[in-house]
Amino acid sequence: MTLGCALVKNLKKIVLIGGLQNLWQFGALYPLNLLATVYFISRARFKLYTSLDVLIAGYAVAGFISLITGFILALIDGAESNLLLNSFKSFSVFLSVLVFFGAYRLQVEEFFDMAMLVFVVTVIAILGTYLYIFITEPLSLYLTRSAISWCSGWPQRWVMFCLVGHFIFLCRYDCTRDRIDLILSFLFLTAVLLSATRSAVLGLVVGYMVLSILTRRDLMRAATIIFVVAFIASFFVDEIQDAFRIQELTEYSSSDGADGSSMNNRLHNLWPGIFYSLGAARIPFGWGHVGLAYIPHEFFVDTSQLSNVAGEESGSAESQYMDVLLRQGVVGFIIFLAIHVYGFIYTYKLYKADLDATRRVLWKAALAWQAAIFVHGITVETTRLPLYSLFFFLFLGIVSNYYHRLIRNRNVDVFVRSGGLVLSRHGDA
Repeated sequence: MTLGCALVKNLKKIVLIGGLQNLWQFGALYPLNLLATVYFISRARFKLYTSLDVLIAGYAVAGFISLITGFILALIDGAESNLLLNSFKSFSVFLSVLVFFGAYRLQVEEFFDMAMLVFVVTVIAILGTYLYIFITEPLSLYLTRSAISWCSGWPQRWVMFCLVGHFIFLCRYDCTRDRIDLILSFLFLTAVLLSATRSAVLGLVVGYMVLSILTRRDLMRAATIIFVVAFIASFFVDEIQDAFRIQELTEYSSSDGADGSSMNNRLHNLWPGIFYSLGAARIPFGWGHVGLAYIPHEFFVDTSQLSNVAGEESGSAESQYMDVLLRQGVVGFIIFLAIHVYGFIYTYKLYKADLDATRRVLWKAALAWQAAIFVHGITVETTRLPLYSLFFFLFLGIVSNYYHRLIRNRNVDVFVRSGGLVLSRHGDA
């Protein structure tokens, strides 16, 4: 009986841990992540208290409209059944945004405790794999990161959790002065750098910039970290240039066309093709959740980058924002950006107002990793992927809930100070 009660009491924690781990999957499906998504949606309370609540609800409604309009336009164009099926499949994944309304059941401390438990174990395993490969295989850093196949999505689609972990333990160290926090922060930082993901490293710098605005101490520490990393990197210039494909940046030319590099493919093929594919009818709500692989290839300059058979390629838009624009149009894109902006603003207000030291550390760190992953998402899909989508929208739900409490308590405080409480007592009497 006691064991059963304990399981029920800790069910949401167990489900959350299962939802964030990426070891058990069937193909592209993460069963425990799906279970966690269903669990939090089933516990959702669809009440709109804050502007962020309204934005999430509006995003869901706009997503449904996108499905309907995309379906109608596809029928008019005589689309094949696999395109229509894909739109429904993608829409079902899109609905995971509704976990936002089930996040009120979570406290911010327990949310990050559970998340860090998963992320710390995973990042230690990742670094252990790197060490093993470096010792046993003569592979370059760029090839090594691809050899870590057991961690699905590494590095581009999992490195965002390393950014989260780095900033949380870095900020926590300021509060606890516990060396283990500093060590864990260093491990996550190492994983970010070893990932050789340019957008993640750029996001890391942006996260430091956000912290540097908050306090002078953070500014000095960020400068120190960047200097130390740059100094160490100076001894491995050739390896780093190869791993980060620096030549693509230094020798980039707009006249090169689609030369096979990732940058040129994005700028001259994928992203222009996404813009051209929308047209007047699809500008508001996009293709109705249909992915890039199902879009007619005549819109793209270099069709060799895509299969001639619709749906054969994975069809990544190579950008979270371009993916939203393609699937949900300008309306969905604007709401999506607004969600990020409001999430950042609410987090900042909670950081300034919260008197609890533990929570304040989490709000501060969240300012940095939100900014970092926002930048990372420019060239990598983030919230479209189930693991980070669950994490991010649960976090936003928690932020909205805490912000609602903050505003409600302030209103009560103003009411009391204005004498309203005294008047109401007289009225009751």
